[in-house]
Amino acid sequence: MSSSADDRGHWARCRVNPRLAERDRGERDTVDVVARLKEESDVPLRSHGSLSLNRALMAAGLVDHVQATLFPVITGQTGLDPICQGAADFDLELVENRTLDGQIQWPIYRPTLH
Repeated sequence: MSSSADDRGHWARCRVNPRLAERDRGERDTVDVVARLKEESDVPLRSHGSLSLNRALMAAGLVDHVQATLFPVITGQTGLDPICQGAADFDLELVENRTLDGQIQWPIYRPTLH
């Protein structure tokens, strides 16, 4: 999903929806589109980036798994806002975990509204 992808060479299967630029309408519209795609798709859907999109999809109950990459650092002085700030509370059930280079953890969780 994109509101502005002009060059789809690298994103051949990307869906462009110009109404996504309208914040509230775009969020509702996107949730409806993703719900329909999830029902129709034979392959799992993935969302990378876009914190607001991921929050909206989680709030709508459309997220089956959350995959996070954890880096072994603490950024108490230089870190930015939490990635889930403003989202509902979810319990996370660990369904898979990998160690990528001996340090970086790649857990996959199943979210359930708390």
